[in-house]
Amino acid sequence: MSGYGQLDDEDYAAGKNLDVDGYVFKPITHEDLEDKIGDVMGLHGKMTESYIHLSRASAFVDIDELQEARKELKSAREKGRYSPRVWNESGIVFEEMKRDREAKLCYEKSIQLVKTYARPCNGLGDIMTKEGHADLAHEFYQKAADASPRSSERQYTLAKSLLEQGDEDGARIAVQRAVQGVHHEDDANVSRAEERAAAAEFFLSAGRADIAEAEYAFALKGDPQNVHYFNQLGMTFRRQKKYSEALANYKKALQVSPNDTVIYFNMALAFIGMQNYPGAAATLQKALMININFKEAENLLKKVQKEIKKQGANGNGHTNGH
Repeated sequence: MSGYGQLDDEDYAAGKNLDVDGYVFKPITHEDLEDKIGDVMGLHGKMTESYIHLSRASAFVDIDELQEARKELKSAREKGRYSPRVWNESGIVFEEMKRDREAKLCYEKSIQLVKTYARPCNGLGDIMTKEGHADLAHEFYQKAADASPRSSERQYTLAKSLLEQGDEDGARIAVQRAVQGVHHEDDANVSRAEERAAAAEFFLSAGRADIAEAEYAFALKGDPQNVHYFNQLGMTFRRQKKYSEALANYKKALQVSPNDTVIYFNMALAFIGMQNYPGAAATLQKALMININFKEAENLLKKVQKEIKKQGANGNGHTNGH
């Protein structure tokens, strides 16, 4: 329901991605609302049998009755032959059955019916990825993102594909589109920081700690008191084996939150990465002084102390990074 009176193409694309069936515009009369809902319910009434068959197919898949599932899918497609949603949902069920060839045919038919339908494009991209056809998968992920440009899910998927293609700049742009509007604060600097942190989370999950490092650094410029950003930035350093940088980062974090036991714990992990076990032990002991019930720190301290004893028994009196 829109107060603008008219929607642009991206608005309709967002609705299509959510399987919206109709729109009403203000000012709305009682009759207009009844007519629109009647139209949508009439459409759903015609499709009810198809949806029932799809539900039955999924149920048969759950109990491994694949032949019965095939019969239900055939009936669903016969009764909903002009519905891109029915074809797309059939493709999803075929994927659950490990029948990717049939799934691809369903997705392709769905796109034939509505070329701007993002869901089947994404489905085809996923199958191409499983089959090892990265270039073809990328084409479909691009089509899905183009069809539904406001979908964060589509943009993240495209960004991951772009990274695999070696296009870091393109991936950054896609992620920037994905994170727009994630912020909850009115402060502009904090809002931008939230967007950069969300981008960093994606790159970290995608195994690109180097790019995540830069994004968290930007986030901290906008919100320098955010301890979570400090901790995540430290993780990016550790994953790159930049242990000295990680320690320097955690020391800055302690200036913001001197009694944060998580920071001490993460510092200990950085010390361990440097094989500086005495430093790790001292840091963990500080964490336990603040919170005696910090079980993870207690367990890690025991492991560190064993390592110190082992090194002592081997006559290794000093450690690297000390």
